[in-house]
Amino acid sequence: MSATASRLARIRAVLAARELDALLVSQPHNRRYLCGLRAGDGSAGESAGWLIVTHEQAWLLTSFLHAEEARTEAPDFRVHQLTETLPAAAADVLGDLSVRRVGTEHRHLTAWTLADLQRRRPECTFPDASGLVERLRAVKEPEEVAAIRRAAALTDAALAEGLAVLRPGISERALAWHLERYLREHGSDGLAFEVSVASGPRAALPHARPTDRAIGRGEPVWIDMGARVDGYCADLTRTLCLGPADEQLRRIHAVVCEALATAVGGLKAGLGGREADALGRSVIEAAGYGEAFGHSLGHGVGLAVHEPPALSRRSEDVLAPGMVVTVEPGIYLPNRSGVRVEDLVLLSESGVDVLSQAPKQLELA
Repeated sequence: MSATASRLARIRAVLAARELDALLVSQPHNRRYLCGLRAGDGSAGESAGWLIVTHEQAWLLTSFLHAEEARTEAPDFRVHQLTETLPAAAADVLGDLSVRRVGTEHRHLTAWTLADLQRRRPECTFPDASGLVERLRAVKEPEEVAAIRRAAALTDAALAEGLAVLRPGISERALAWHLERYLREHGSDGLAFEVSVASGPRAALPHARPTDRAIGRGEPVWIDMGARVDGYCADLTRTLCLGPADEQLRRIHAVVCEALATAVGGLKAGLGGREADALGRSVIEAAGYGEAFGHSLGHGVGLAVHEPPALSRRSEDVLAPGMVVTVEPGIYLPNRSGVRVEDLVLLSESGVDVLSQAPKQLELA
């Protein structure tokens, strides 16, 4: 059985359990996961297509722009080439299928689009089915894990190349471009997300974008990046210092590394996302930096760089074998300094496999 056929069988079992006649899939990563079409949506105002999956049929609604590749990449789906809007085409197909309860991904449809579907098919109900496909995606199949491993290895190699050119005076933006160019020239079919580089006081900004600021000696520099291979993402962060670091930077780097090691050592299948977050957070809190760690410990990684499960204080997710997650504790001291260190981890029946192999030393000669 092909991966697509297996995934369709699993989603149809979910439809039966939820008493749904059909599922309308509009989220782009969910679309690729179920049908195989690699085209992306480009922006919030455009879509490469919707899927309609029933207990017996599978349709891909897409435009002329993607119809030919859809017939090649999604052979298990019947391709409906659009001559009108997506809601209008979906309404026509749903009418032909004579379905009534159609699960829709409310999180990924505008209120106007949902109302338009309801207006065109008043005999149908459209209950919220957000998260159904994401829960399937959370547990990776062997070929998905293999792609993530390749992405993680490429990301490690890019970091090593970046460190070889890291010198006092290089700008954050120049270093970020060097890393991105290496990724793209060595097999990345895109970026998991925009490469981030932050130095000096800007290292206290957890999602800083690179600027023309020159990197100096003795200050923190964190790099956050990820390759994308065959559509699957990696995610890696390291914090570095050119030359000797001051006592405070060495201290918070040591605490963050201890939190990372403690969390990775405690992860296991069956653990709740909230409990996983506490593994790393408790180390940082005990060191007196609890208020300086304001984000979650980690998140799932796959076709999207942020996907279930969540390792956070509010998470109700439960870890399972086959999930790939980040573990990324951090300490951020506004206008002074910041440290984040992040590994990518695969959960198995017997424990964990750390996919990120880049070294974690702080000081560079």
